[in-house]
Amino acid sequence: MRDCNQKTTPPDVGSTRGSLKRCVPSHHYCTPVAGKCQYPLHGEIEGSTWHKRVAGSKHMLRQPQAWAVDTADLEAAAACGATLLLIEDIESGRQYLAALGVIRRHGFEFDRGFGEQVALPLSRWHRFGADVAPVVQLRLGLEV
Repeated sequence: MRDCNQKTTPPDVGSTRGSLKRCVPSHHYCTPVAGKCQYPLHGEIEGSTWHKRVAGSKHMLRQPQAWAVDTADLEAAAACGATLLLIEDIESGRQYLAALGVIRRHGFEFDRGFGEQVALPLSRWHRFGADVAPVVQLRLGLEV
């Protein structure tokens, strides 16, 4: 059993962010400790931000253009205190930021054979290029 609130560094990321509190599940959920939250299966949580790294050519919805997340992951991230979702497209280097509340309010639910998901159209995301400083600092006003 892993304590999700201890400092950890996943083996595939290196030590550049090893000082941050986070839990990175590999092929299973991170086991909650003493009644703490169940972390999302995909991505990682750092502070109040849920981070996901994806390949846009494989994971972005084409019709309509949107980013989608598993409904269970969205609920798990919120239960763990996350208020924002930051998606990084590893192919383009672009980052997309949205409040979880915005995803719930303006997203649409669907199931195309990969489980229940909720998607938020691209027009609702705050977008940043690969050369922009970390966007987590720009989150004021996004938690609506």
